[in-house]
Amino acid sequence: MKRLMIIGRPAVGKTLFLINFAAHMGQKTLRLVIERPDHRVESVVLAPEEARARLVGRTGHFTRSVQSLVLDLRKGKARVQVELEDTPGLDLGIHPDAEVRKGMAQTIRKMRAADLVIHIVDALQLAASPDAGSPSIDMEIAHFALTRGGYIILVNKMDIPGAQAGLEKARALFPGQLMVGISALTGLNFRQVARVVGRYA
Repeated sequence: MKRLMIIGRPAVGKTLFLINFAAHMGQKTLRLVIERPDHRVESVVLAPEEARARLVGRTGHFTRSVQSLVLDLRKGKARVQVELEDTPGLDLGIHPDAEVRKGMAQTIRKMRAADLVIHIVDALQLAASPDAGSPSIDMEIAHFALTRGGYIILVNKMDIPGAQAGLEKARALFPGQLMVGISALTGLNFRQVARVVGRYA
């Protein structure tokens, strides 16, 4: 089964994208496998609205472990399954919280085996940045992902005024990269993302 991994900074909308994209793809129930950094595994079954209430937070590092679900996709006349993984947010430097550090290390380890890296960036953060060319964890993610295969950048929060400037900065930062402006909240342009996912299924 192909593995698709959602990567990005803390609080850019990775978990909300996982939940709402799965719902967009027709999943009425989400069967999530949560893999703790200490290798404990928990399985939960949630409706999308329950998952949003339980798993989505407004603070950074709300997600502390890799959590995944299986998507059932139509590919031509056949149906195939892919594993879609949500991950703890990545920061530069050493985080003071040991649990956060372990979650980030788990993300980096698992990223090496992903068939497609889905890199989510925050359009509003980019729009507010004084220097689009400054070094950042997003640049580090892009450099790593480009050495190993499938890669797409999703510029999130395009439903919010001012986000277009962030999308333009993303295009300047990552010239020539496959990129889609989305809203993890409203599902804007999920059809385009689904077409890319289908190529890697």
